[in-house]
Amino acid sequence: MMMTASHDKAIYCNSYRAPFCAMSSSGCREIGTAEVSRVIKGFHWNKNLPAEPLVSIIVTVYNKAPFLSQSLESLLAQTYGNIEIIIVDDGSTDGGREIIARYKERDSRITVIHNTENLGPGGSANVGIAASKGELLARLDADDISFPHRIELQVKEFQKDPDLIFCSGLSVEIDEDGRAGRTRGLAMEPDI
Repeated sequence: MMMTASHDKAIYCNSYRAPFCAMSSSGCREIGTAEVSRVIKGFHWNKNLPAEPLVSIIVTVYNKAPFLSQSLESLLAQTYGNIEIIIVDDGSTDGGREIIARYKERDSRITVIHNTENLGPGGSANVGIAASKGELLARLDADDISFPHRIELQVKEFQKDPDLIFCSGLSVEIDEDGRAGRTRGLAMEPDI
């Protein structure tokens, strides 16, 4: 998922009960899939993106050490280079902090925030969003991998349509052995 940022910053909502949530500064509310397009078109964001907007990638981490290196490597391998990676550690106890520290030392685009209490994925995403500097926000869980062109393609969609505020891609599930499985996700338009 990628969305535009504003001075007020977006609020990330995490709901396991509804397929989607409407996001605003006053919180979130459940919405049905038919209402998604209508709600998204109602937001007002800064439409004046620079030629190469900074993309803030928020990575939330809680006890995902076995996946963390692959996840971070996929971000460092992005073909779009104007990124900042904000890693929010939600109190990991599985060695993830050490992995995060090695990556922070390796790349100056990485910022690390350690929560003092476990906030969950939505709360941790909000911490990362509050610290972000980018014109665009992207989200990645610590056990996910991004294709190398993900950020580049999403930025191009925002550059093509100044009214766009949200861009989501499809995901491919991968099993423990690295085999691709089911494809799922939200496709707002058939050609995205």
